[in-house]
Amino acid sequence: MLPILFVPSDNAEVTAGAEQRIATLVEEHLGVVQQTYRRLLQTGTFAIADGGLAIYRSKYPHSYYGRQHTATPKRSGQDHIRRTQGAVCCS
Repeated sequence: MLPILFVPSDNAEVTAGAEQRIATLVEEHLGVVQQTYRRLLQTGTFAIADGGLAIYRSKYPHSYYGRQHTATPKRSGQDHIRRTQGAVCCS
C-alpha cells in the first residue's frame, strides 16, 4: 500500500514543516492497523510500500475537485511527483 497525501493548491495548513509530522503520524497509524489486522485475521494482510508518504501538491484548488466535469481536464507537466529525502513532494 502506498500512502498518499493529496494537497490542493489553496491548502495553507499542510506546510513543509507539517509534512514530516503528518508522514510520521500516517506511518504510525498504518503500523497499528497492519498489526491489528494481522492479529485478528492471523495472517499478513497488506504491505506498506517503502519510501514513506507520497505528497501530491496539485495545481488546482479544493473547489476544482468538488465540481462536476463534462470533460477531462488537460494534463500538464506541472502536476508531477518527485521523491526527496525519504519523503515525496511535488512542484
